Amino acid sequence: MSFDPISSLCKSILDATPNPTAVLDCTGSIILINRAWEEFARGLGPASEPVAMGSDYLAACEGSTGPLASYARNACAGIKKVLSSSSPRFEMEYPCPEEGHEHRWFLLQAQGIDLPSGDRGAVVTHVEVSDSKRHGFLLHREKAVLQDSFDAIGDGIVVLDAELRIQTVNRTLREWFRLDGKCRGRKCHDLFYGRDVPCEICPSLLARESGTGERVVKCDRPGGYPGWLEVLSTPLRDASGRISGYLEHLRDVTGRKEYEERLTEYARAVEGSDELIAAVDRNHVYTMANTAYLKNRALSRMEVIGRTVAEVLGPELYEGQIRPRLDKAFQGQTVEFEMGQGASEGGIRSTRVRYYPLKGEGGQVE
Repeated sequence: MSFDPISSLCKSILDATPNPTAVLDCTGSIILINRAWEEFARGLGPASEPVAMGSDYLAACEGSTGPLASYARNACAGIKKVLSSSSPRFEMEYPCPEEGHEHRWFLLQAQGIDLPSGDRGAVVTHVEVSDSKRHGFLLHREKAVLQDSFDAIGDGIVVLDAELRIQTVNRTLREWFRLDGKCRGRKCHDLFYGRDVPCEICPSLLARESGTGERVVKCDRPGGYPGWLEVLSTPLRDASGRISGYLEHLRDVTGRKEYEERLTEYARAVEGSDELIAAVDRNHVYTMANTAYLKNRALSRMEVIGRTVAEVLGPELYEGQIRPRLDKAFQGQTVEFEMGQGASEGGIRSTRVRYYPLKGEGGQVE
């Protein structure tokens, strides 16, 4: 179709646009281009014909071949919707490969306009977005690395906002609580415990009051996975110093609590026994002695606990009979022997002694 040139002012305004810009008529033919488009076309050399004045831009897009053909066809379909008034605007990003260099990325924008003829036209602009695309790619890669590291943590991690809404959780926590749906935006007490209100002892609310990290131990885990959890909540602060959220670190301490409970039960049994029972650490310092042991030695608890075996029983007995056997016990052996000791009425008193190695959570003799 014929087209009357627009005023020189409008052409000057179009030329002032730094991005390659063309005006299409209702058939998709190029009826006006700006200076940046002309420079872009000259850079294409012999391949510039499809983007020259009067060319059928839509036909060029539809007939595109090669690795970018799908982008060209998508652009054609989008521009057609604009020209048919099905959509007022269309945008899409596409790569532009350059031999020996990284892809350049462009944003194609098509905006519908009414032409002087009364037909519907479109202004097509190509904006280079390589820097922002590259920046976005780097951010995405860094985020992926951070997420992988986040998920590799063996303890549970959850990030909350100031209103206790979940922002993100790691893989461990999803597995513990059997979470397979959307977590972001839900309150932690709702998602984890099915509660309408915060837990009675909420570490994050305690952290809000104190302004510092707070730790609680809970004997519950929903979803058919019972156990003990130690939860440390640390406040997160914005640039002004106000609390903007919380980082909760959940550690499974079921094994430790069960071990502590067994020790407590063992201590009760030991205290009630008529046998002489005591425990020493690797430095041969008393850490425990039952009432029968103290009574036999005629000593108070303060005179035994925290003191070395040599101080309590004497250096001669310690070096001659006790020390070498304690060393064997700390190597993991059970030691049994007759210990001779001077009696108050004279002579030697013999005592049958057994040393049992006490092992901690990691299986090491403590």
